[in-house]
Amino acid sequence: MQNQNSICELAFALSTGLFRYLGPTRLALFVGDGHAVFSYDPTTLCDRSICTADIVQSCLDDRAEWPCAGQLAVIDRSTTGISLLWAVERSPALLNINPITLWLEYASDVIRTVERKPSLSQREMFAHREAIASFGTAAIKSATELETRDFRRIHPIDVILSLSLAYEEGKKCSGNIAFVQSERDRNDHLAMEFGVESRPLLHSAKHLRKYLTSVERSPYWLVSDAERVIGVSRAIDGIEAAGRAFPRSVVAQFTGGRAEIWCGGSYLCSAFEGQLMSRRATPQKEAVLGAVKANTPSKQSPVWEEMVNAVWPLIAFIYKESAGCSLVLDIAEVTKRISGEYIEDPLALDEEANAVIASRMAKIDGALHIGRPGLLLGFACLLDGARVEGEDRSRGARFNSAVRFTAAHKDKIVLTVSSDGPISCFHGGKNILRQSFSIEPGAAFTLLS
Repeated sequence: MQNQNSICELAFALSTGLFRYLGPTRLALFVGDGHAVFSYDPTTLCDRSICTADIVQSCLDDRAEWPCAGQLAVIDRSTTGISLLWAVERSPALLNINPITLWLEYASDVIRTVERKPSLSQREMFAHREAIASFGTAAIKSATELETRDFRRIHPIDVILSLSLAYEEGKKCSGNIAFVQSERDRNDHLAMEFGVESRPLLHSAKHLRKYLTSVERSPYWLVSDAERVIGVSRAIDGIEAAGRAFPRSVVAQFTGGRAEIWCGGSYLCSAFEGQLMSRRATPQKEAVLGAVKANTPSKQSPVWEEMVNAVWPLIAFIYKESAGCSLVLDIAEVTKRISGEYIEDPLALDEEANAVIASRMAKIDGALHIGRPGLLLGFACLLDGARVEGEDRSRGARFNSAVRFTAAHKDKIVLTVSSDGPISCFHGGKNILRQSFSIEPGAAFTLLS
């Protein structure tokens, strides 16, 4: 195999692109050249006792299935050159494999180009690395090809990305829009059709943003053809229902600048501030519950589950307000006060009115203190603690305060909701919703035995 170092550079570029799109996700590459099998696995994704040279070669020869559970394997076979096998961890964020598969196939094509060329200039390698790392948007567009083939002037994904950056009177974008290719599907669901001269062009994000205010926080959808928004749909409650109503279309639901995107009736990805991400735009309770159960004593699991369920309506309200905050979950029978402000009679958060009030209190600097069984005890609480490992200076004060506080109070969990959407769950000084590993450039191939 020629150009091993160059191929490693390209694999690293792919891993950085996937990291931006999926979050922390491990990747491995196996290359067979007809004589030996080489492995690039800098984060030890694959068990070496399972992924032996014979097993990997059998997969490359299409004589066996990939043996590692919890991984997406994409194989690019060749009878004349090198064969490649990509293994990607199936993280909770990997909700639609089609764009990732296209991304890996593109990386394979670039690697084959590099392998055929004995020497590459630094400029050529830089161009290849950048192309692979940034291919995510192109992969998303390719995954929607059947539903968007008539959108020749501007792609719905480009419209959504532009809207995720658009403001109207200082407010981020909210509202619903469906990019509908089928004239029959458009006509079946239109409640109101705009006059021909009153239909905003898709490439005019500012004009389109104004129209979206008419359907924000409502069950109604702006409906577009390949060039313009043509009208407003009948009431369709929720993006899943819209995906079913417009099965050959791309639909996007914006909340506070964040868009959840469905294509062909299934979830595709989300968008925020001009970036595409695999994770759902709305925080996912199942992921939090799974992380809590995996990192706390089993006998406490029912209590923690009760707490998470109790605060979730509050998190939903905070998310809708596009605000950020921290919630301290305290399961102690007798709670101790945290430095902050407290209320005389704790509020039960399972009542919607109380959850709304609590979401307003979350706007005051500091954390909310929540005790069993889902009672708001205090607000504007200071999460202090000594400096510990696991802090990240590139993250905000809310992140690092949660790290320090939970390192000092191992019996508590802190949930942080970021203003840009993601939710984090801290216990014992760690974000237990994220895997802890790093990928550094310079890793090399190893020869499998």
